[in-house]
Amino acid sequence: QQQQQQQQIQNPPSQHLTQTPQGLQHQVPVQPPQHPQLQQHQLFGHDPSAEIPEEYFLLGCIFAIADYPEQMSDKQLLATWKRIIQTHGGTVDPMLTSRCTHLLCESQLSNMYAQALREKKRCVTAHWLNSVLKKKKMVPPHRALHFPVAFPPGGKPCSQHIISVTGFVDSDRDDLKLMAYLAGAKYTGYLCRSNTVLICKEPTGLKYEKAKEWRIPCVNAQWLCDILLGNFEALRQMQHNRYTVFSLQEPLAPNQHLVLNLLDAWRVPLKVSSDLLMGVRLPLKPKQNESVIQPSTKRPRFEDLPTPTKKLTPESTPVVLFTGFEPTQVHQYIKVQFFFYLNTRKDSVVTSVYK
Repeated sequence: QQQQQQQQIQNPPSQHLTQTPQGLQHQVPVQPPQHPQLQQHQLFGHDPSAEIPEEYFLLGCIFAIADYPEQMSDKQLLATWKRIIQTHGGTVDPMLTSRCTHLLCESQLSNMYAQALREKKRCVTAHWLNSVLKKKKMVPPHRALHFPVAFPPGGKPCSQHIISVTGFVDSDRDDLKLMAYLAGAKYTGYLCRSNTVLICKEPTGLKYEKAKEWRIPCVNAQWLCDILLGNFEALRQMQHNRYTVFSLQEPLAPNQHLVLNLLDAWRVPLKVSSDLLMGVRLPLKPKQNESVIQPSTKRPRFEDLPTPTKKLTPESTPVVLFTGFEPTQVHQYIKVQFFFYLNTRKDSVVTSVYK
């Protein structure tokens, strides 16, 4: 058991992400080391002089979408993206036209991407869209994941690698897992002798020490960022000083040299017409003699919620799995779910299980 503990250093459980190794079909020459941090003051989202309402932070943005429709098995997800964009003031066109301002795409290798780049459209990924949804502001891309990758969906440059990370937490760690997946690598939350690379935020910690002992290359996150954006020479240059300098201020920011052409469109602010702005600033006025109903701000307490009584047929009853909660907590959450479903569907109840 002691030997097994030495072989495998556990982190909190993580999902393993794997991809079938496939050959590369696209190469770019090695680029000289560049400072990875983007010069944000040279880049623009909306025109700084325009006062864009926070809830309509995509106002004036007209999107075309490439790559994703072919990759999605669930077509409803694409419809959800379109609805979210429209809710926040944006528009989605079925094709890339001259009026489009953005192209949402996964890869740099498509005819639509080439056209968008020529016409100086803002080419970004769904990860950028997710980021601006959180910020509620249309900001320029600033992480490697915000830019389309430099290989087709079938070409996975890291298919031979088993990657682990150390020192990264929360969204940074989640992004690195996703980057490993996109590059075709296998990700493990632990470190053992079969790992081929350890991505470190700092050159410290038990994983780092064991990687050194087992002669597993230790690199910074720039190594993976560069590969995603087309510098495949990084696969053979793990010992390059660019990838062995740690404590970077923005470890997941792209090498600016690799995205210069993608940043050109962001050097010009996006202007929004006064008519468009006026349309979202003027709320609908209530008709004469019509009172405005204010929504209640009082939230029901757990103990005030009714206990579930009515049931649907087993095949029509939603089932929610709880894990890691005490039984008393689960009972409270069942009440919350029941309350929610009473307000959305008649005579319904949620069956919940926990372990």
